[in-house]
Amino acid sequence: MRTLYFDLKNGISGDMAAAALLNLNAMSFEELSDSLKTLNLNDEFCLDYKTHNKFGIFGGDFFVNLNATNEHMKTSITTTHEHIIKSPNTINHKHKGHKGEHGHRKLSDIKKIINDSKISNHAKKLSLGIFENLAKAESEVHQKPVEEIAFHEVGATDSIVDIVAFSVLFCGINPQMVICSSVNLGGGTVKCAHGVLNVPAPAVVNLTKGMPVFRDELKFETATPTGAAIIKTIVNKFDDNFKGTFVSSGVGFGKTDFKIRPNALTVYLLESLESQKTDIIGNYETDEILEIETNIDNTVGEDLGYCAKLLMESGALDVYFTPIFMKKFRPAYKLEVLCKKADLEKMTEIIFSNTATIGLRYSVKQRYMLKRESFTKQTKYGKVKGKRITQPGFFKESLEFDDLEKIAHDNKVSINDARKL
Repeated sequence: MRTLYFDLKNGISGDMAAAALLNLNAMSFEELSDSLKTLNLNDEFCLDYKTHNKFGIFGGDFFVNLNATNEHMKTSITTTHEHIIKSPNTINHKHKGHKGEHGHRKLSDIKKIINDSKISNHAKKLSLGIFENLAKAESEVHQKPVEEIAFHEVGATDSIVDIVAFSVLFCGINPQMVICSSVNLGGGTVKCAHGVLNVPAPAVVNLTKGMPVFRDELKFETATPTGAAIIKTIVNKFDDNFKGTFVSSGVGFGKTDFKIRPNALTVYLLESLESQKTDIIGNYETDEILEIETNIDNTVGEDLGYCAKLLMESGALDVYFTPIFMKKFRPAYKLEVLCKKADLEKMTEIIFSNTATIGLRYSVKQRYMLKRESFTKQTKYGKVKGKRITQPGFFKESLEFDDLEKIAHDNKVSINDARKL
């Protein structure tokens, strides 16, 4: 099970979270920039990402620089609890000043910007989920319906970019589990569109209800509304400890240096020990998986095929359809999906979003597996991947058909000849 662990002893903000995942190599900065260009806000911002050392720790800084020449940035000023470059050579943690009407976007405006973009559907869903949690928190503060909330701070351009950037990077990693430490709320006061407020700000208070939180000696807004909304949206559980096989880590810096320690968010990528656990019974391995099934009689074949493709791309172990007759003897299909336990919610969302079914069933299945190992075979035409399957008393090997097909096509030989190479 791929697990992300967020160490929040210094809190979290949108730009720190994006920087940490960039530093974790979720994708290249160039790939992220290309994705964010599809937001159609190109005249409002430009991006920058830098890596360097602070307190002897290597990490990254993610910047959303607002274009001062934008015609929409010449009227009023609002503020937010995030980070901004004060000048080309001076970076400070300030409460950003945003000029123009874009600082007052409503949730419907933000939804249109995100839905009209070309980021993945998974990233759109996550981005919108973060903004919806923010809207709910603000609606509690102001006692207004969610639709009437005007995002003075988080509706501004740089906060939209921070949240979408984080979502694109997070979906690039596609973890099955997210664990967070207790949240450092910080202290002191913060200046925002509503005046000077005590830390944590009211929206952060609402967002962190039910979370383990603490304060230490820092008189600083360590957890911003954007950061708190990210955690509320992605976390599966809170734990100040973690275990698993360490894969890599990423560090995202804040824009002010604390005197007592680095202002950094560290994210760890782990392979959970739980996912590596298989029992050995005789000559076989055994584990537990889920079987999801649903009967569908009102979805066209093209949509069913697309749904199956999405399920496989998202980690399903197998997807298949069985022709059936439903009530009133209507021809239909039974969709069956095999997946890991941790992928249930993800598979369910894909099925509901891409078919007309209104319900599904799932059950835990135990399975026996022959022992398998991967290998690579060198041929005169190149490398071919394969699997070696061990059965009691002997083993057999099978080569990946995609590799064989490429060799056959490129070298004008038959598939049978390619297998003999």
